[in-house]
Amino acid sequence: MLFVRLLLFVGLILFVRSMLFIRSMLFFRLMLFFRLMQCGDLAAVAMNTEIVRDERMQEEIGTMKLGLKRKLKNSMAWMFAVVFAGAAATVGAEGTAISAAAPIAKLDQAAGKVEYSKGGEAWRPVTRSKYLFAGYQIRTGADGSAKVLNQGTGATQTLEANSLIKVTDSGVQVVRGKLSGSGEPAGGTFWSALVNKFTKAQRYTTVRRDPTVLCKVETINSLSVSAQYPEVVWTNAGPDCSYRVKVADQVVDLPVSSTGEMIRYRLSDMSAGDHPFIVQVMQNGQVVYVQDKPSTLHWLGGDESAKFTAEEQKIRALGDDIQLASFFEDKGFMVPAMDAYRSYIAQNPDENDLRPLLIKTYNDLHLTDLRKKEALSYSAANSAAAGTGKAKK
Repeated sequence: MLFVRLLLFVGLILFVRSMLFIRSMLFFRLMLFFRLMQCGDLAAVAMNTEIVRDERMQEEIGTMKLGLKRKLKNSMAWMFAVVFAGAAATVGAEGTAISAAAPIAKLDQAAGKVEYSKGGEAWRPVTRSKYLFAGYQIRTGADGSAKVLNQGTGATQTLEANSLIKVTDSGVQVVRGKLSGSGEPAGGTFWSALVNKFTKAQRYTTVRRDPTVLCKVETINSLSVSAQYPEVVWTNAGPDCSYRVKVADQVVDLPVSSTGEMIRYRLSDMSAGDHPFIVQVMQNGQVVYVQDKPSTLHWLGGDESAKFTAEEQKIRALGDDIQLASFFEDKGFMVPAMDAYRSYIAQNPDENDLRPLLIKTYNDLHLTDLRKKEALSYSAANSAAAGTGKAKK
């Protein structure tokens, strides 16, 4: 019933937008009529054509047409947005979709026996920094302790020995033992940036059936690269496709890659600054697809590169792979960010709650097939977890 109402609502929206467009077309014709009358071109008025001798008149007509085209484009984009938003709302109402939520807290500096559990049954040791989502539980043994950073308040406290805490949507609750410390804010902008990433990642965790365009590839609009991280990536267009890469004034032909989920191209050293980059897809020696516009590569060099390396070393010293990936992402180094997220998920396959960060990175890099694959894995894991929860009840 809810789906039927949604369809009726979308139908009404489409009707209203169509009427607005028809009104715009009539207004265009009427304006053209009066302008032709002003120019004295009675023949053109009688034939209702758009042949106008005056150059200014042609410019005005072109501007009016462009405006109408933009209105139509915006209308279509808006209508599709309504359809997708409505579909997402319908799925959510039926209880079959789970949104990506940001972590509630972070566990750090674990020492001694410290374990975590999702739901309080299977317990696993904590060996590195861990992000805690609603439903997680943490317990410490007689020699165990850890730092708990609350995302909501930014405060850091110490989880002492023989303690148990539970993470809920509202925060961290002490079940037994002690969570000590004044809870003074730790400062920094990392948490807000991470929450913002999760908010954006929600839109990419749903798999939609997009029209398939053969041999089409896109590269990210802007990418930071350096001598240490010189790679650019794009989707493998097909087993019989090769590529021509243009970087500034250099042209390089790459061979066919029949296997592999993506193409990785390693740049040669370049001068510091911005450089245009474009990929052409080829088949049998002929160009079959060219990007609409080139990407911009920003090559770090000199003092900028030294500053970046110093910041990276500080982040690596924290031993937090997610924070390292987030650092790369914030600096525009999306390829090492992707690799860091991929490595973390591969080493921690049960950390499904953090998978949306990888999904978003795939989306930003225009790796559509990988994004869909990862979104399906995320959805399947959530469905399995939901099924397990229902079975327990």
